[in-house]
Amino acid sequence: MSLSIQQILEATVSEAKRLLQRHKYTDGEHALHLDIGPGHGNLIKLLRKEGSFITSACDYTADLMTLDDVKVDIVDLNTQKLPYQDNAFDLVTCTEVIEHIEHYREALREMHRVLKPSGVLVVTTPNILNIKSRLRFLFFGFYNLFGPLHTK
Repeated sequence: MSLSIQQILEATVSEAKRLLQRHKYTDGEHALHLDIGPGHGNLIKLLRKEGSFITSACDYTADLMTLDDVKVDIVDLNTQKLPYQDNAFDLVTCTEVIEHIEHYREALREMHRVLKPSGVLVVTTPNILNIKSRLRFLFFGFYNLFGPLHTK
């Protein structure tokens, strides 16, 4: 089971690649990437297929991650800062997570802080106004892609 739909992940990878095309990396040919809320690691898998990324990951739990070689740093973005230095990453991704964060402005400031000056931030959030989402809310009480957070 995925925590985000494939089209969103593919669009995130496509946009990140487009925006990073002219980027000069401090680590040779590798882009330093932070995935906030990676879930099972599906976006990381896609990015690895498409380019040369060195990825860090942070989430509220490490229990969801299915990639054995990815360490998940535990952080609660409602109460904590990102555990990384300023200007550390070429790319920061946050797909279908920001809507779950109570203090999203502070979280966005933290994302900006850890980005390099020419870095790229890609944030996605569900469109709750589309008809599929409205119908799901009518029948199930949750918008499309929303609901209780998965714990495993």
